[in-house]
Amino acid sequence: MIKLVVRGLPSRTWEEREAERKHRAQIASRQGVIGLMHPIKDPEILAKYPPKTPPSGWLIIDKPSGMTSNDVLTKIKRKFGKFKLGHTGTLDPLATGVLPIAVGQASKLMSFIPDTSKAYTFTVKWGEATDSDDSDGTITATSKVLPTQKQIKAALPSFIGTIMQTPPAFSAVKVSGKRAYKLARQGETPDLTPKEITIKSLKVVSFDARNQTTFKVECSAGTYVRAIARDMAKMLGTYGHIIALRRIKSGKFTEKDTIPLANFLEIEQIDDALLHFLPVTTVLDDIPALAINEVEARAIERGAPIPALPLIERLGIKVSNDSYFQLYYEGKFYAMAIIGGAKIKPVKVFVGKFLNE
Repeated sequence: MIKLVVRGLPSRTWEEREAERKHRAQIASRQGVIGLMHPIKDPEILAKYPPKTPPSGWLIIDKPSGMTSNDVLTKIKRKFGKFKLGHTGTLDPLATGVLPIAVGQASKLMSFIPDTSKAYTFTVKWGEATDSDDSDGTITATSKVLPTQKQIKAALPSFIGTIMQTPPAFSAVKVSGKRAYKLARQGETPDLTPKEITIKSLKVVSFDARNQTTFKVECSAGTYVRAIARDMAKMLGTYGHIIALRRIKSGKFTEKDTIPLANFLEIEQIDDALLHFLPVTTVLDDIPALAINEVEARAIERGAPIPALPLIERLGIKVSNDSYFQLYYEGKFYAMAIIGGAKIKPVKVFVGKFLNE
């Protein structure tokens, strides 16, 4: 038997230490906490997240520059353990700002989010092109042509509305099964197909220097702000790339909903961490909600459709096929469902109440 001697502590065998580790893990698991955060102690929190029920909700992080969106998820997983996490839109390493994180059950709602629009502020440096269209890349071309304030403002209307945009070479778009940025890093020029995007508004915020301009843009999901800078510079007869990028809105989430990543990672008590979670249904405000009875709830949990007419009459509004609904039972969010013909069919069930009876 191997003895372990720890300076300042009584010696213990490896088996004793392993038994203690497993005991601590079992306690944490029973309290719904796996990872480095301290166990739940607050009675109200325990009532909301009973044993073996991991926390769920939306955590809106203010991402710092210099890391990927997946880096943020990795750091949060180290804090929470192996909870299911996802984000609703990748931010470039250079970018800062609003990064919604879906925790636990919230990840099931990502495909139902009605508002996927984004808003950014960004600063363009004129006269230089980079291979990534931002300051993280290598300069590939320069020009002495610097656009005037009048020329820049005159160019804005060309980028407002529904337009076609070619993604940057350094992007996650797949080309023949491979990510474009991987091909670009290998020295290849990926053949990228322009795609349709919508830019609701594009305004000048400030002229920061002779060769720098800051803008604010409201756009559809999938818009590459780096490509806006690249294409505007080309229209103005010069080169340009982004030197600062901040997301100020993602769907319904804004900067006021965020907590800086560093601040969140400093939290020790999970009770305190959960104060920064927004409810799972926060993203569903624009989707009608229906209350169902026990018979309907039992059917929904089994995955069976229920008659639509009684529920629609309760709601009192006109609906069409393929409309989504939130279903509530006993005042709690129960499932997402869709209308098909005369039936309401469950798409995602969130509460298991009857199947274990």
